[in-house]
Amino acid sequence: MRLDRRAIDTVTNFTTTAEDFRGMGCRRVLVVTSTFHMLRAKAIAMVVFGGTGIASEFEPCDRSVADPAPREGWVRVVRDFVRGWLWLLFGIDGRWLARLRHPHRN
Repeated sequence: MRLDRRAIDTVTNFTTTAEDFRGMGCRRVLVVTSTFHMLRAKAIAMVVFGGTGIASEFEPCDRSVADPAPREGWVRVVRDFVRGWLWLLFGIDGRWLARLRHPHRN
């Protein structure tokens, strides 16, 4: 289990841990997140983890059979998918963008 506090948003959570995992020789990870967040997490992981040779599996932390959970909108999913590609291709994770939107985060 790894909990990382360096990230300031979802994309930087994946990019900072991908570098660590790659350095440790890790080839497979289990990502646990909310059902609401699952689609965006999978999109980012496909690019960031997949692009660095790390396979990922996903498990919801809030699975509910009775009531389907809402999902994040496509704009966020596409935005962060593109940010993942920018990091993979050019090393740009868009941290500056996240800081503009969330100035209270370190």
